[in-house]
Amino acid sequence: MLLVLGVVVRLVRARRATHEPRYDWLVLYVMPYDNDLDRCAEPIREGLERGLRSGAGSDRVAIAVLEDRAERTGLRESLMTRARTERWTIDSEDSADPTQLAGFIERMRRRAPAKRQVIVLLDHGGAVDQIGLDERPSRTHTGSRWLSAERTGDALRQWRARDATEVPLLFLQQCGRGAIETLYALRGTADAIVASQTYVGSCNTYYEPFVQRLRRSATLSARELGWTIMDHDQDYTTYSLYDGRALEEWPARATAFARALGTSTAHEINVTDNSQRVRALRAVNPSFISDHEEYLDLVDLARRLGAARGGDAAREASNLERWVRTRLVIDQRQRGRAFRPDGWTSWAGVSTAVPFEASLASVARLPGWASSEWLSVTHLARRER
Repeated sequence: MLLVLGVVVRLVRARRATHEPRYDWLVLYVMPYDNDLDRCAEPIREGLERGLRSGAGSDRVAIAVLEDRAERTGLRESLMTRARTERWTIDSEDSADPTQLAGFIERMRRRAPAKRQVIVLLDHGGAVDQIGLDERPSRTHTGSRWLSAERTGDALRQWRARDATEVPLLFLQQCGRGAIETLYALRGTADAIVASQTYVGSCNTYYEPFVQRLRRSATLSARELGWTIMDHDQDYTTYSLYDGRALEEWPARATAFARALGTSTAHEINVTDNSQRVRALRAVNPSFISDHEEYLDLVDLARRLGAARGGDAAREASNLERWVRTRLVIDQRQRGRAFRPDGWTSWAGVSTAVPFEASLASVARLPGWASSEWLSVTHLARRER
């Protein structure tokens, strides 16, 4: 019996060992750089590898990279640890396909099981639902050339729910992604999100110190992770750190303000009024512009609309500003002037997308609008611009 008991104990211990994470951190980089950013792919990889292999620290950190490069040789995956780098190719050119992202995460989860994951989505920022450009998809590809924020959010939430995965931070290393509509599409994907209202440069400078910080501590908070990126990068104007749980409150906050303005879909908007009310938003500078939208500071927009109308609208504008500053935006960093639009000196930390007239109808189905009455505010903002 003692012999049998000993065998059972060894089997239990072996089974437990196979399920225990081998790493404290797995950082997942998604880099669809088959465009003018291709030049940055190697410097980024080199910075990450230096962080893994220079200086003192734990070897329980792994970096996984999914790359789409300018030459048409398939998607590349790599797994970097302090000991070695492994590379292989995926037979696809379609980095904007969310199933490629989901497959990458699943493969890396099995190859490098970790207690905590950080996700970094790089590339250009486009329209409100666009978080990565696939400039050279496969010749048979019929879908969008942009990775969808909505579909990415769905995939990441399903992954977290299925595997009870700890994801303290999602970093949107892209221009203009600090828009409430994009952030809401990615709600629940991480405890906190780092993104920028404005333009982000390249190739960025935080990689080595960020990885070294992970090697020094297995229990960094979402704030500490965000601060490390913001403090060591130099190629940006403003980054914000957003509370992932606060994003769930957006539809209720948006609807309350829309109704206070009297611009819900049940009301007619007077487009002929040329009073100060209609001119309220003409002085608001955009923080980012895509082919389909311009992005206005959310607090500045709400404050100006509320002040022009007064009463409940002014009170709800104050409530919305308080929510942004005390619940949604945990922290914010600003540096440099290289990407400062029209001489702006400050931002509240989050924008709202105001589509151009031709795009207004197509955005109505997206989660940032479909779950609230904010679309009516968007229509009003477009007309007042």
